[in-house]
Amino acid sequence: MQARKNLSKLEEGTESVSFMQEIAGLSQLIHNLNTIVPETIYLDYQEFFDAFCSFCEQCASPGFMEAQVDQMASSLSLLIECLQDMEARYARSIKICVCCGQKVPHLPEYSCPFCGASDRDRMLISFLKKERLRDAAEGTKVLQVAPTESISRWILRNCPQILYETTDLSREGVTFPSDLQDMRTVGDGTYDVIICSQVPEHALEDGKALSEIRRVLKPDGKLIFLHPINLNRENVEARAQFHIHSLGKEYFGPEIFAQCALTETGVLYVLTKKEEVSLDLAEKITVDKELCQNGPLVSVIMSCYNHESFVAEAIESVLNQSYKNIEFIVADDASSDQTATVMKRYSVHFAKEMYFDTNIGGRSEFLQQYATGKYIALMHSDDVWDKDKLALQVAYMEDHAACGVCLTWAVYTDEELREKGDTIFLQKNRSSSEWMHFFWKYSNALCNPSSLIRRETGMAVRKTPCSQLPDLFKWIDVVQRTSIYIIPKVLVRMRRYAGNGRENTSNCSRENKIRHEAEEGCNWLWVIRDMRADFFKRAFGSMMINPLADTAEEIKCEKYFLMLRHRNLFVQYSAMCYLCEIFDEVRECLEEKYHYLYREFREDIMKKGIAAVYDLQG
Repeated sequence: MQARKNLSKLEEGTESVSFMQEIAGLSQLIHNLNTIVPETIYLDYQEFFDAFCSFCEQCASPGFMEAQVDQMASSLSLLIECLQDMEARYARSIKICVCCGQKVPHLPEYSCPFCGASDRDRMLISFLKKERLRDAAEGTKVLQVAPTESISRWILRNCPQILYETTDLSREGVTFPSDLQDMRTVGDGTYDVIICSQVPEHALEDGKALSEIRRVLKPDGKLIFLHPINLNRENVEARAQFHIHSLGKEYFGPEIFAQCALTETGVLYVLTKKEEVSLDLAEKITVDKELCQNGPLVSVIMSCYNHESFVAEAIESVLNQSYKNIEFIVADDASSDQTATVMKRYSVHFAKEMYFDTNIGGRSEFLQQYATGKYIALMHSDDVWDKDKLALQVAYMEDHAACGVCLTWAVYTDEELREKGDTIFLQKNRSSSEWMHFFWKYSNALCNPSSLIRRETGMAVRKTPCSQLPDLFKWIDVVQRTSIYIIPKVLVRMRRYAGNGRENTSNCSRENKIRHEAEEGCNWLWVIRDMRADFFKRAFGSMMINPLADTAEEIKCEKYFLMLRHRNLFVQYSAMCYLCEIFDEVRECLEEKYHYLYREFREDIMKKGIAAVYDLQG
């Protein structure tokens, strides 16, 4: 931009002193390029850049500039071409680190500046992604020997359903210490996958370590080697104990090799006990065909608004479910685009359809009154379901009568259904009290359009006037009534987008963030106030001032202090409202058992809640 501005001024004619000051600034910018652009790219232009900067310095001499106007114009034009070419090359060099998802300059054998992943780490994680460890069965056991932090972080973030352990003889922080040559504390056939990171080559030479690893590996297990050791050599014991899969560029493909900055001869070794073992780590999904045809009725409800580009795909993903006993109930909430027109093309498939003239911000709750199925499933008109979603959920619910809600994993995508890398909905299963604790600390992590809920459970949910957090407080109410279960499979893809005059409520806009904070403050008050004492103690026992609190007065005091310490200033203000409500009942308990008097309250009311908001605003 600066070079273009200087060239335009030169062509129009400009006062020499002013122009030279700007040229000096441009010269300094060029000197700084080598701190921004990777050296492998910068070196191709350095000779010209040095010559241009030297030329600019000469222009400061009296009369030089007037005699070199044409040369300066030509140099500026060439500079602009070089910068454009450099920009294009730099843009092509930017890649996404497969470990952490961050954008990084693609340098030969680089370590990611965000997560520290080496080229070998990226190669192994590329294998885990390609062979779908994220889709492994719940309870799959994985052991990493001499663990690397980037691999551990990726597994824990993306595969919470697996049982992940680490071991090393001397390193602190591992699950258990062990010598590869003697893992007597580990039973035979324990692990589905063993990852050997940074294991010295000499530790494998005599075959003892490989024999122990073979013993603790399941019959269909996989042993993965990260380090650059040639397991195909004649003198390596691995050949006698395992079938060796040598995975190089042909297996990964040139695109992954380029993205991970791998050398042309890079190899990942995967060892199996039997030659015919598949490298695929994903659980094989099977559906009950009889249940799909004759299972209980599922009411699918979908409220639509201004999704003309997406609603057909959403509808078809429901119609294409392998589970067939579906009652599809839809409504258009006064869309201003052609959403209603698209919906009407599918009218023959709807059990009930409604088209409104006034928008009220969603009709899902309204549509529930028309549902007659044993189960209710919520669909968003810009999302997409996997074809086996309902089949897997109904099968689980039919086998677990005590479970009130079955959800699935989900991922956020862009408008073209490309994953964004957000793993918020990849959650492990928890008890109801553990979920309550999680909601308090982290807010919602359950995907509403992934849910299948028993009709009676759904109808009993307490209604709140939330537009940003209706899902959160629905689940908060549900977990106090029943248990929930998450199928650890990505069966829902949720679009998240903003721009071009469009935004959905999943987008992280400033307005949505403010509404989120305010709705938390309003609703946690009634949740905590009305929560049963036994459930409160199970959920928040670790956060209580006195974990042994038992009387009604003590529990109310604990509820007050819990809300007062919440990160959200609106929740802190709700705590003060709660104390005003219960003060007569707990005054004596506050003073005697918690040593909390008027003075402490006067201080808190000026430091927390609404007073803190005023303080932040100056």
